[in-house]
Amino acid sequence: MKSPKKQRLYYSGKKKHHSLKAQMVIAWQWAQIICCDCEKGSTHDFKLLKKSRVHFQQGQLCLADAGYQGLHKRHQRSHTPHKKPKGAEQKQENQLLEDV
Repeated sequence: MKSPKKQRLYYSGKKKHHSLKAQMVIAWQWAQIICCDCEKGSTHDFKLLKKSRVHFQQGQLCLADAGYQGLHKRHQRSHTPHKKPKGAEQKQENQLLEDV
């Protein structure tokens, strides 16, 4: 029986290829990059955000994609789309986030 192949550090089992995940936090009002961080491809988006230790100001609005579910617990003015919208109301909320 063969021993299993050792996968490389940047192999993503979900995507079935080697990848590198990059995250950028941008203040779009000033077109300024606040933070940039990279990690191996299998790292979850929210885990990468916690690792980068970015802190948002109290009244600052934060728009993020669906990979950052749970950000609302850390920052009250954060908005993420519903992962699997159930009903017309959630689909409409997701559409409003896309328009911003």
